Amino acid sequence: NITSNEMKATMKIEQKEAMFYVRFKALSFKLRPFCFELERRASFSPELVKYIEDCHNEYIFQRRRLLYNNISIFMRNLAKESDIRDMVTKGCTYMLDICHQETVLFLEFFERPESRLKQVLEEYGETLYDSLRPIYIHSHDIDSLCSVVESLRSVIDQIHQRGANVAAFRQTAVKIKEDVQERLTYLAHTYIREEIKGYIPSKDDLNYPSLLLLLLEAKKAQTETTTSP
Repeated sequence: NITSNEMKATMKIEQKEAMFYVRFKALSFKLRPFCFELERRASFSPELVKYIEDCHNEYIFQRRRLLYNNISIFMRNLAKESDIRDMVTKGCTYMLDICHQETVLFLEFFERPESRLKQVLEEYGETLYDSLRPIYIHSHDIDSLCSVVESLRSVIDQIHQRGANVAAFRQTAVKIKEDVQERLTYLAHTYIREEIKGYIPSKDDLNYPSLLLLLLEAKKAQTETTTSP
């Protein structure tokens, strides 16, 4: 379980991230008119396309520089969770929030999202994938893995409902779900091979009909004893 110190560290991360958004949003009021106008002109002036691409790249570079360390710390703390379903649910919720907030903030500066933003958000999703995969591929708890699949189905439904702002996380969520389903298939095949196909019955197992007859006779005798005067 996460200790009180780790909880405090997580709260500090959230406070830092909130501050990052507040400061950038404050800047957007001054820069948005310039960025919108540059995008508008670039749509019919090819020589300006490079300038707006430079703006996009610099913006994304700065956002990535601010967020990446916090995301890494969150992932390390997440790996200390004892329940695999809680781990996956919290990780996915965090990534959905990151995708939503980063897309909304980007649109405070620019008129429309672009492919570089999607690429970076997918990279953030990969950090979650890399953190979770070593845990669920070594799990032998079929019930827990089944609950993880149900949780991921819910996450994928949320992505469809929330639309473009969180769409960048869909690829990661689907990949995690497919991995967990593959792990469940492997565990099922292993159980069938070792516990069913490889099962060697004992003498008592083979004598099961006789055991049933003995139980019936014992029950009959008990009934006769109870009903006798």
